[in-house]
Amino acid sequence: MGFEPTTSGTTIRRSNQLNYSHRGFAFAKIEHFSISYNTIRTKMNKKNQDLNYSIVNEEIIKELKKINLELHLSMNGITAEIMAKKATNYKLNQGVSWIRIKEISKNHNQNSNIATILWQTEKREQQLIATLLVKPQEFDSVLLEKWMKHNKHYETSDALAKVIAQSNIATSEIISWIKEDGFLKHMAIQSLNSRMTLLDDESLNNTINVLFNNTLNISQPTANAIINTTLKILRLYPQKMPLIRETAEKMTFSDNKLCEYIRQSCLEETFFIDEQKNL
Repeated sequence: MGFEPTTSGTTIRRSNQLNYSHRGFAFAKIEHFSISYNTIRTKMNKKNQDLNYSIVNEEIIKELKKINLELHLSMNGITAEIMAKKATNYKLNQGVSWIRIKEISKNHNQNSNIATILWQTEKREQQLIATLLVKPQEFDSVLLEKWMKHNKHYETSDALAKVIAQSNIATSEIISWIKEDGFLKHMAIQSLNSRMTLLDDESLNNTINVLFNNTLNISQPTANAIINTTLKILRLYPQKMPLIRETAEKMTFSDNKLCEYIRQSCLEETFFIDEQKNL
C-alpha cells in the first residue's frame, strides 16, 4: 500500500497518463493520425477538388505526426478530467496546458495548411495549436468560413479571435459579425477588443452601436466579452461615454438576466466615471 491510494482510478499512474507505459505506446497511437490524413488525401484525389481540406503531402503528414506526438506526451489526465466535469465537451481533450501548447508551437514553423488540418480534427489541443501555426496574413474570410464549421467551444473561439485581430480582414466586416449569433458574434467582439487601439472614430461608433444589439440569446462568455470590450472603450476613449450610455439604456432584454447584467454593468461604469470627474 505505502503512500499511494489503493482505490482504482485514483493513482497518478491511472489518472495523469504521463507514465512511461503510455509513452511507450505513443508512437503506435500516433500512427492512427496518418490514416485520417490519407483518407483526406484520397477524397481530394477522387473528387479532384478542395473539399474544405488543406493540401496534404508526405512532408505535412510527417510534421503532423510530430505535433501530435508532442501533444500526446504532454497530456494531463487530471486536467482533462476537471475540464470534462465543467462541460467542456471536446471531441478529444488531452488536458495540455496553454503554456505547454505555446512551447510546442515554437518547435514548428507557421504553416496554414498544417494549421487547417489540425483545426478540422475538432480536438482541443490540435485546435489551439492551429491558431498559433496559421499565418495571420493568409487568414481571410474564405478560410474563416471553413474553420467556423469546426468551431464549437469558447476557449478555441478566444484563440481564433486573436488570429482574426492580426489578419487582414476588414474591421467593418468584423463589426458586421456582431449582429450574428453564437461563436461568430463572440469572436467578433473579442477580436475588436484586441484591435481597439487601431479603430478609427467611425469604427468605434459602429462598434458601440451594434455591441448591445441581438443579446437575447447570448451566453455568459459573450456577455463578459461585451462588458470587457465596453470597459476598454471607456478607458481608451472616455469621450465615447455618452454614446455608450445612450446605447446601453436602449437595450431590450425582457426577462433575460444576462442582458440586464450587461446593461447594468456598463451603465454603472459610466456613472462611476462621472463621479470620479466630480471629485
